[in-house]
Amino acid sequence: QMSIACIHHIPLKVLIILFAGIISIAWLDQTADMIGEGNRLFERGKYDDALSKYSDAQINDTESPIIYFNIADAHYKKGKYDEAVSAYEKALKSDDITLEAKAYYNIGNAKYQQGKLNEALDYYKRAIELSNDPDASASGGLKAVNAEAKYNHEFVEKKIKEQMNKQKEQQQKDKSQPEEKQENKSQNPNEDKNKEDQPASGGQKESEQQEPA
Repeated sequence: QMSIACIHHIPLKVLIILFAGIISIAWLDQTADMIGEGNRLFERGKYDDALSKYSDAQINDTESPIIYFNIADAHYKKGKYDEAVSAYEKALKSDDITLEAKAYYNIGNAKYQQGKLNEALDYYKRAIELSNDPDASASGGLKAVNAEAKYNHEFVEKKIKEQMNKQKEQQQKDKSQPEEKQENKSQNPNEDKNKEDQPASGGQKESEQQEPA
């Protein structure tokens, strides 16, 4: 199951689709119970309580990539993206290629939320590469990761291009403004001197008053 966090005002295919922390583990009953309870709390939006349960589960398995993945998802939902990335990176040690691809994808989401668009692209690209693995092509989970990662990669690429175009436009605008000022100054060489030669009462210059529109 996936949870959705919308970041755009217009209805898109929704850029950020978090592959959420509802992954259960089928070994020690006590650990599985803690993770199951954490997942239920996560689904109810109680992310702090979910984190507590996942941390309890780590007592029995301190290096579990699945538990780290779930912890990362809870941090992501709380908006703690640095903590989320740190936990996702530990989940990358998994031998499960689907979990690894989801972790790369979710790191991309976290980087996007932090405004690190180029880094987000790198992680989406890695998720795409993993989910294209021919040995795992039959996996439904990988197909979902592949589709969403490709969508996000394309979306972020467009956003970066838009930002670059805006930056170029602003640079051209800034460049043209001094030229216009210089041209106006050459046409009215005495204007600035006249202003400086007329002190306001009290010895301070008056600020120019703009007339109401």
